[in-house]
Order: sequence, then C-alpha cells, then structure tokens
Amino acid sequence: MGGHSPSAAYWYDPGSGRFVTSTYYMPALPSWVAKFNGNSPVKEYCGGKWTALAETTGANGQTLEEFRGMPEESCPDPKFLGWLQRTPYMNDIELAFAREAVRNEHLGQGADTDLLAISLNVNDYIGHAFGPYSPQVADATLRTDRYLASFFAELDKLVGLNNVWIALSADHGVAPNPEFIKGHKWGPGNAQPALIPSAVEEAMAAAFGPEAWVERTKMPYIYLDHEALKKHHIQPFQAEGVAATAAASVPGVMAALMRTQLLNGSLPSSPFARAASNSFNPLRGGDVFVVLDPYAVPVSGSRETTHGSPWNYDSQVPLLLWGSAFKPGVYFSRCQPIDLAATLAAALGLTQPSGSQGSPLEPAIRQ
Repeated sequence: MGGHSPSAAYWYDPGSGRFVTSTYYMPALPSWVAKFNGNSPVKEYCGGKWTALAETTGANGQTLEEFRGMPEESCPDPKFLGWLQRTPYMNDIELAFAREAVRNEHLGQGADTDLLAISLNVNDYIGHAFGPYSPQVADATLRTDRYLASFFAELDKLVGLNNVWIALSADHGVAPNPEFIKGHKWGPGNAQPALIPSAVEEAMAAAFGPEAWVERTKMPYIYLDHEALKKHHIQPFQAEGVAATAAASVPGVMAALMRTQLLNGSLPSSPFARAASNSFNPLRGGDVFVVLDPYAVPVSGSRETTHGSPWNYDSQVPLLLWGSAFKPGVYFSRCQPIDLAATLAAALGLTQPSGSQGSPLEPAIRQ
C-alpha cells in the first residue's frame, strides 16, 4: 500500500509470529522492530481462547474458537500461530505494531505530511470462514472497533488528533454463506462451478472435434488451450463464442462474456458487464469471464463463503473520512474506493496521482 518507494513497509509473517520486511525496502529491520519481535507479541495469547464479548449479538458469550494443543507442545508453535491468525486478536497485535511505528518512526511529528497505511486482513479470513452474519464476524467487528478506538487514543497522545486525518474503507464485501442464503430463501446458495468446464468441453468437442480444449478454470475465468486451437486452426474468437454459450447454459450462471468482447468494448450495456470490464486484466485474464447469479456462491460447504461478484453484497463497502479537512455529514452521491486517493490528494493540495482513476469527493472536502 506504500507504493514503489515508501520509507518503510512491514508485514506479519504467520510462520514465525513476527513482523518482517524485505531488502527491497531496507537492508535490515530497525532495532525497534527487533525489540518488538523479541517481546514475542503473540505470546500473551497462548493458552487463551476466543470468547465472544457480552455485547456480541447472537453469541451469548460463547467460546467461538479455542486452540487445543498437545501438552508437550510449546507455545507459540506453528499450530498455535495458524490458529491465532484466524482470530480478531491479530488486529490487536497489528495495531500494537502500528503504535510502535508511529512512536519510533516519529510519524506526524515533523514538518512534512506522513502517510500510514494499515491493512487489517483477519476480518477477511473470518468472513470467508463463517459468513458476514455469523457471531464470529459480529464479534470480530466489535473488537476491531475497540482496537481502533485504543489506537486512535494513542495517536492523540503521540501526535494529537487535531493533526491527524483518518480514512477507513475496505477492498470488497462478501456473500452470505450458502446456509444463510437457503435459510432466507434468497437464492440457490451453492453455485456449481465444476459443471462449467465439462459443459464447455462437450460444446467444443461438438463444434470442433475431440480434444482437451479447456486448459483450466479459475473463477471467474475459463482458460482455453491455445495450442489446441492453433493445432486445429481455430480462431480464438470462434472458440470463445462456443465456450461462452456453453458456460452460460450452466445453472447458476448469469452471463459469460468473451475475451474479445472485453478487449474491444463490445459488451452489453449492463452494470455487471461494466464491472467485469473494470475487473479484466488482458495479461492475466482468461478467454471467458463468468458472472454467477446473485446468491450463487462458488464454495462447496455451507458455512464458508467468498466474494468476487458484481452484486451489492460484494461491491458495497464503507468509506469514512475524519479530520479537519472534511465536513461532517453523510453523503448520498455515488462514490468508489478509488476516489479515496483522489480525495486525499485534493485535500492536501497535491497533483492527482498518475494512476488515479477516481474523482475527489468534493461535497466532503472543506474548501
């Protein structure tokens, strides 16, 4: 998140339970990071368990997750670290590290503007494992709120919140898990993406003859075997059309868009087609882009879930701005996460970043 040339970049290594960097950023860890790691920030959670807060709706104070190690195992060992990284305690550990970064890197205490970017990833892991309406996600959200409150209070002591701007957002939403979807009769719940490659193979064989036509599928893409297409003198756009028609016939598939359509802009005029176009990368994208029906989730279980669709439950995220640069209020004009960089640049009086495609959120900026 720091771009190509930040003054420092650190991340948590789940294998060691320590914060690390790479030689791209600096030749060695600063002494304060080594000291933080030396105090083993994960140790205080050894022997503990994840018990819901009394305020967590639907949890009734129950134990949500508990690590059960063997008596002879030391802590923190790799098994414990694997368990810990799927609990909200990781946010507490990461924000404790961020506090030390502010203190030791003297952020916000000089004449220049400093940018501190923090990614709290564990909320994503918990959402995948249990779904957005689970007690686990509810408890993790409450705890994250409290951890952030503690972090901001520490910022107030170190820097003074009158000298701080805060932006909070997210990279994506998440689908309800199939169990929840079926219980509320919203849709099919589980999609069946495994049916797609077999349908494509069958249609391709009927059109062009027997061959292994599908190289692989990785939602939302179908990748065709281009060596096989060359061998049979088949133009890619012809194969894409057959594959897309076959994929669209599979139950749970809303649409299948051809790579050629995505490259030349000849897409149907619809919100999900625009979303697919924005998501398409010509260097890594496949030959067919598959859009699943709403509430058709490409997971095998009933409790787990995922994201990556154009529907509102996946694409709506919060965007909160706080500080002296912003006018208090709730604004109902359309905005996107890519507007954040443009808004911060405008508020700072900077030229827009060269790669920015967003627009400054003018109603929220103090003139």
